[in-house]
Amino acid sequence: MHDVDRRIRELASSGWEVRDRALEALTAAGSDAVPPVRAALEDGDENIRRGAAEALGRIGDRRATRALCRALQDRHQLVRAAVAEALGKIRDPEAVGPLCGALDDEDRGVRWWAADALGKIADVKAAPRLCQALRDADRYIRQKAVEALGKMGEPAFAAVCEALKDGDSEVRRTAVETLGALGSRQSVPALCEALQRLSGDVRQHAAQALGRSGDARAVPALCAALRDSDVGVRQNAAEALGEIGNAYAADFLCEALGDRDLLVRLHATKALGRLGGPAASALCRELDDEDGDVRGRAVEALLRIGDAAVPALCERLEMSGSEERALAAETLRGMAERNPTPGLRAALPSLKKMLGRWTWDGPATRDACRRAYERIDTATSDRKDLPLPSTAPPPSPEGLPVPASAPAPDGERLPRPGAHPAEG
Repeated sequence: MHDVDRRIRELASSGWEVRDRALEALTAAGSDAVPPVRAALEDGDENIRRGAAEALGRIGDRRATRALCRALQDRHQLVRAAVAEALGKIRDPEAVGPLCGALDDEDRGVRWWAADALGKIADVKAAPRLCQALRDADRYIRQKAVEALGKMGEPAFAAVCEALKDGDSEVRRTAVETLGALGSRQSVPALCEALQRLSGDVRQHAAQALGRSGDARAVPALCAALRDSDVGVRQNAAEALGEIGNAYAADFLCEALGDRDLLVRLHATKALGRLGGPAASALCRELDDEDGDVRGRAVEALLRIGDAAVPALCERLEMSGSEERALAAETLRGMAERNPTPGLRAALPSLKKMLGRWTWDGPATRDACRRAYERIDTATSDRKDLPLPSTAPPPSPEGLPVPASAPAPDGERLPRPGAHPAEG
């Protein structure tokens, strides 16, 4: 105990190394150090009181809760802030009432730490008081209040939605991120509205949150966002559509393949790969893209689609230039190496035709076609009598649920292929 008392006195040191060693020693002492450190909250030296609060927070023993709650009335703001932080680490619901009172503290740092602590405790009894904190004059307090409300789940949903109307873009961004983290179906219409109406950076976060939701109701709004003036919104919308993976987005992602921004094209290519056969023709067109990364993503997406992409690749063999034909053939060979299904044998006549007809092709193209033919024939020879798989049609947009705030999927308000988004 003598060592504990000595370490408590060291908390008053102006040297940070001495003070840190004292905090580490008191923390290592654990619950045995709680009574003397708790008593130090009433020491005449404000540095000792603040250090005692930090130590009690690190120890995390709820026996210190009541003493810390009393210390929220300390005359020095740095002590009060350290006390609020410590209560957040201890996470005792008994501290909710005093911490709600600390949201009225004159010092913004104390209010911030009080809101942070309430979020960590996540007791819904604090929700009404945190809702009032959404009107705090300081935007950082409002942001922290939104985050804290988000930790309380469904009961705080309406309050977080209200924060979407805040006059500060950072608070609105936090509200969008919080709605996304809630993962509630209720969040989708609010996020769709945010995607359409708020500032560019907030729209970017809304698109990300909708992608994480995986909810098909977000698809129409995300399709419309592929023509947004903000390039970051277009990038995130394309990526989000890939995460949701609904074939209704195929035509709009095809349009995005012509976007002037490289990342938009890359995300659109990857998203199309997740959509399967309906996207194969558009992906084959990307084999002509001047950017090697886009071509590589297209190949990877086609490999992921598998034999449903065979008709489009065979068509590419007959229409493209020599280099594109070689890449199409290499893609077919890659499918045979990755997953040799019976459907790949449908490519053999086209490959054979290439070998016999275009004698003026370079050796690289002819070798690619020959390797593809041989690999497919060998890998699928024991399956050639199996029936070929049928390709399922894409789902009808009529069956896709749409939030009221999102554009309707009737084609009147959605972007149509052929138009290029403007740069913002």
